[in-house]
Amino acid sequence: MTARVDVLLTKEEVSPERISGSIVVVLDVLLATTTIAYALRQGMPRVLPVAGESAARAGADALGPDECLLAGEWLGRPIPSFAPIDPLRWAWPDCAQRSLILSSTNGTVALASAWHAKELYAGALVNADAVARDAAARGAGDDVLLVCAGSSGRFAFDDFLAAGCIVERLSRVGEWLPSDAALAALAAYRAHAQDIAGALRLSRTGRWLVREGFGDLVELAGGVDRMPLVARREAGWLVRA
Repeated sequence: MTARVDVLLTKEEVSPERISGSIVVVLDVLLATTTIAYALRQGMPRVLPVAGESAARAGADALGPDECLLAGEWLGRPIPSFAPIDPLRWAWPDCAQRSLILSSTNGTVALASAWHAKELYAGALVNADAVARDAAARGAGDDVLLVCAGSSGRFAFDDFLAAGCIVERLSRVGEWLPSDAALAALAAYRAHAQDIAGALRLSRTGRWLVREGFGDLVELAGGVDRMPLVARREAGWLVRA
């Protein structure tokens, strides 16, 4: 039986029934899952995505302040005493010695909601091919569910593009039965494949980031397959697998 690939348009669609037995890839291109890939590429050993500020602070207390970097935002605003979700401006290489505890409005909430999936990945445009290949290899016929984190319950074009990119990459390494949502995501990705960064700048979050002076983060997020690494859940953390 051919394995299926499906796309959820927002994190609010995640439920135990939807993720049961599936390989889940969570997508929050602007910016949580791109940040996770960047942090692991820079050498951070592990990332803990959490559902909110209190969980982040509890995790930091358990590790100790010298062992982790606490980063996050809520509704686009900085959280007091947290580093911003802006990895280009973190203190590298010092940060590479720490674990990352990350809290965001959408991406880390989506990851926490899907935490008990059979396999769980943090996916983005920057690591789409690596994640697709690893998911296909580990799945052995399991369905793949791509979860677009969205934006506070709303559809997010940037995440949808990444879903389409991963559908396209999966098609290179196996046969899949795509849902209508997966077909639509694939069509959107192919329509913009020649200028993905430009497409991200058209999205609601992309426009906001550019307006606030963070166009470099949009360019970073639009670098398809620029970071060929797998961010996968292992032993309670996301690690470079």
